[in-house]
Amino acid sequence: MKRILLQLPSVLAILAVTLPLRAADSVTVDWEQICRKASDHEVVIKTTAGENVDGYCIGIDVNEVSVNVKGKRVKVARDQVVKLLVLRRPSQLKALGHGVRDGLHYGFNALFSPAMPIGVVAIPGSIVWGVVATPFCALGDLKAKLSHNTEIKIK
Repeated sequence: MKRILLQLPSVLAILAVTLPLRAADSVTVDWEQICRKASDHEVVIKTTAGENVDGYCIGIDVNEVSVNVKGKRVKVARDQVVKLLVLRRPSQLKALGHGVRDGLHYGFNALFSPAMPIGVVAIPGSIVWGVVATPFCALGDLKAKLSHNTEIKIK
């Protein structure tokens, strides 16, 4: 029993390293349900021409799917879709860092303007927001790390 317990950390380390290496799951859905299945996740559509369309699914009709690619609507014909992948969520800690940075930037700029009282509140508010939200973002990132990309197969 003692020998098994001594080997447990090695087994857990191997699992932790190989867990993200597993292949993407696949889900079969109807063509009309692609955007609903992708919900607010980023999608990558590989076309027959070998191009990748990365963005967010915003609409679908009988013949094509519309994807928001950096603010532009890109339409991909149904017969051009070779592979559709739904990506896991991006880092919550990174998004929190950007939000706190923007809040501090706004607060410091407000300190040297007529909006000084807002800056006095915004700076400590941004710091407290970052401190309080960090553990929750870390848990969200851990959950996302354990998840993986999902391939959507069309019926």
